[in-house]
Amino acid sequence: MRVSQLKKVKTALNNLNLEIQVISDRCNNYDGDDCNITRALNITGEFMYFSFDNGDLADKYGIPTESYGMSFSDASPRKPYYGKYAVFNKATSSNFNTNSPTWVTFGTGKSLSLWLRKLTNTDSGVVWSFLMSQPPLFQHMGSNGLASSDNLEFYWKTSSTLPIRFYSSSKLLDNEWHHLAVVCKATGVDIYIDGVLDNSSSSTFDPVTSNIKFGGLQGINSAFFSGHMDEIRMFNVELTAAQIQQIYNY
Repeated sequence: MRVSQLKKVKTALNNLNLEIQVISDRCNNYDGDDCNITRALNITGEFMYFSFDNGDLADKYGIPTESYGMSFSDASPRKPYYGKYAVFNKATSSNFNTNSPTWVTFGTGKSLSLWLRKLTNTDSGVVWSFLMSQPPLFQHMGSNGLASSDNLEFYWKTSSTLPIRFYSSSKLLDNEWHHLAVVCKATGVDIYIDGVLDNSSSSTFDPVTSNIKFGGLQGINSAFFSGHMDEIRMFNVELTAAQIQQIYNY
């Protein structure tokens, strides 16, 4: 058998093993019948998707990235997804960001979805951040060493506004996986935790167009995140509560 054929067989077996793992995770008593596993989300407007399944930073839509000190794992505890997740180590300043010439725009009419697991320490750092121009003109979401570091802080500052902060009601410093969705609307910002609306702000902000950093504060190279992330998605639409539930249960 040719080497190329052996490689195809190996790839097919790896894919089969992944499907078996999905079936095992999502079907309590699998008997060989179809258990209605749907791999496609069927939500329009997605323009960025990092799955990390293959242990790399490949974006589904080809957005280039640059990274520092990133690693990947499939160890327990983890949520019910196959493949790997991204590991962020504050001690080694690990982070990654989208890279020019592809700029990411986030603001009114946009949504972000990801899974995260904050490690139990007093400062789990910034989950993601945009740089509007130069500090302090930026926005971020994370804890950044605040007294309420077991809650997520959403912070943004523009040249025309005072700094705006609001926090998730849920405390996430529990070493468990949680799904996070942020929906930016003309009337404000909604935060969903584990598929449920957690908190809202009536404050709005202009769209931000820059590179987005995951695991640290953009432009300052600090406030690095300690924990894990997976299934990072961004959408050019305001996700509905039903769509967020669909992603959460996917």
